Amino acid sequence: MNEPVFTASRRAQAKGPGRGPLLGSVIALVLIAASVGAWLQWGGRSEPPAEPVAEAEAPLDSVPAEVEAEVEPAPEAMPADTTPPPPPPVRLVVTVQPASATVTVDDSLAAGPDEGLMLEAGSHRVQAEAAGYFPLDTVVELVSDMSLSLALRRATGTVEVRANLAGQVLIDGRDRGAAPISGLRLRPGTYTVRFVPAGADGLAEEQRLTVRAGQASSAAFEITDALISVGVRSPRWATVYRGDDKIGDTPLIQHRLPARVYTLRVARPGYIEQERLVQLAPGQHFQWVDVVLEADGG
Repeated sequence: MNEPVFTASRRAQAKGPGRGPLLGSVIALVLIAASVGAWLQWGGRSEPPAEPVAEAEAPLDSVPAEVEAEVEPAPEAMPADTTPPPPPPVRLVVTVQPASATVTVDDSLAAGPDEGLMLEAGSHRVQAEAAGYFPLDTVVELVSDMSLSLALRRATGTVEVRANLAGQVLIDGRDRGAAPISGLRLRPGTYTVRFVPAGADGLAEEQRLTVRAGQASSAAFEITDALISVGVRSPRWATVYRGDDKIGDTPLIQHRLPARVYTLRVARPGYIEQERLVQLAPGQHFQWVDVVLEADGG
């Protein structure tokens, strides 16, 4: 018969209880398990595991989040002011004629021409006024020191004179030329306008005319009369009649009559009268002179 084969356990059982063999078996199993785990960890590589590398020190400027939150951010830099500085003030000198005029700049009284006025560069309103003159209002653009000369224009109105006849126009006795007249400039005031028809001083007429600054005034003359002059050379005098109405004795000079048709008679007792039919036109000066009456022999 073959001899029975005993396993280790059986041998142990055969030998009886004991702790030494059992402890050795446990240690062997632990070593095997550790070897298998290491092999699995390194994928079966044969290279020895790399030595552990010590952690690098954190950079100095690296701050933990909890510390970084406590640090106030640096203030942002303010942008540079690129606005150009204002230009320096400039001097304005204003002279005006007449010298009595009042000058204002930007609605404020301006200094006299000797001092001038310091103003900011730019647009400025200049006004000047004086009694008897038209006011002046202008805008100047100041870039540098400037001298401004102003001349006020006398306050005047325009005058127009019309007439239905040719003749001369006199205003306050001054001859202003032949009618009609237009665009004649006069200072404000009241004037006497006289119109004298050509060759007929006896038909002259006058009007009062008020002239206002900046306005037009007019005077119109409508002459509807005529003149007659009658003179007798012999005898020395006689009477002039218009029809049966006595006009006057000779010499009759520039007697004014409405323009129409008349029968004029020159008569004197003891003389043969003379008669003449006359048609008078407006402005006409009819002259019947050197009349000679013959003595009535009867």
